[in-house]
Amino acid sequence: MSTAMSTSTLSDNLPDYTGEYREGLAFVRRGGKCGYADELGAVVIPLEYECEVDGRFVFDFFSEGLAALCKDGHFGFVDKTGKTVVPFEYDYAYAFKEGLCGVQKDGKYGFVDRSGAVAVPIEYDWAYSFADGLAPAKQNGKVGYINKSGETVIPFVYDLERGHTGEFCDGRAVVEFNGAKGSVDRTGAFAPA
Repeated sequence: MSTAMSTSTLSDNLPDYTGEYREGLAFVRRGGKCGYADELGAVVIPLEYECEVDGRFVFDFFSEGLAALCKDGHFGFVDKTGKTVVPFEYDYAYAFKEGLCGVQKDGKYGFVDRSGAVAVPIEYDWAYSFADGLAPAKQNGKVGYINKSGETVIPFVYDLERGHTGEFCDGRAVVEFNGAKGSVDRTGAFAPA
């Protein structure tokens, strides 16, 4: 893959979809392929990446200077010049938050840092993004919360309420405990709804 900036513009061949500009670039899709363009419409990252694999779409924005894209059926990350920073070896990838990104490989989830090094082992049945220093993860059918070192901070005893990711917001995360809907705080204290 070339990392040189393209001289083509979006006006040369209009996209099917253009996302919001974030960190100076907008996600663009044309004919099932995607890339990024700058605010002047110049294609900066060529539209040569897959937009989805097995019904799982790439996040259509840059986050913390990196964007998840898909190549040959695997997810990885590029920087704003199109240079591969995190190798295209994952089955799925979220967006970077708080310096880490949730990835899936061989049916398990974990987290990588901006260099691509595994920061939290890829051993969870599911995991989502970090917020307030904690990420929801699932083991043996139950959700708990881990820190950026992969240590369990809140035990794996919760379920997620339908439609919620379990991500912390304003110090609380929406969960279910023994069938009761409610929320948990950063210490693990459950409060029924």
